[in-house]
Amino acid sequence: MRFTFPARFTVLLASASAFIAAQPASSVASRIAAQNALFDDAWQAFLQMNPVQGTNVGDYRYNDQLGDYSLAASEKRHQRDLADLARIKAIHPSGFPEQDQISHDLFLRQLQERVDDYDLKEFEMPLVASGGGGGIHVTLADLPNAMPFDSVKHYEDYISRLHQIPRAFLETEEVLRAGVNDHLVPVRFIAEKVPG
Repeated sequence: MRFTFPARFTVLLASASAFIAAQPASSVASRIAAQNALFDDAWQAFLQMNPVQGTNVGDYRYNDQLGDYSLAASEKRHQRDLADLARIKAIHPSGFPEQDQISHDLFLRQLQERVDDYDLKEFEMPLVASGGGGGIHVTLADLPNAMPFDSVKHYEDYISRLHQIPRAFLETEEVLRAGVNDHLVPVRFIAEKVPG
């Protein structure tokens, strides 16, 4: 019997479907392992990009660093968010236990919100009157309270951070100027509450 083209195409599709169905899907365990590796990788990157917060949670690897407050650092964090978002979207949570599913969804949502908000340039208003992440004025005021002082190395780390303060102020000034150029400044009655 001679097959016409449409019949051959149908046989080909049926064969391909059977082949695809026979391929093992990545196991739940391997996808959870990939997700956990992503979480750990993202956490390590966070600690490296935010060394003062790392100190606050007891990770002293970057104790001699104050952090990068520049516009370039905001762009670097955004690129990292984009990469992590692509990675979490590539991990399908079907079949995950409830806690792993929740972790997946929260991580994806948090990244998606940060990526979506990036174009709003809120990072160009780095000073707030109070609250978490209040800005460099809050970070520097709290720095002695956040640092451990139980070894010579910790004192050397603290002195190293102190020497980086002028650079951090210049970077913050650069960001503030970008905000002024983009007409992104806090309203006056809030700005007046920022400690001098």
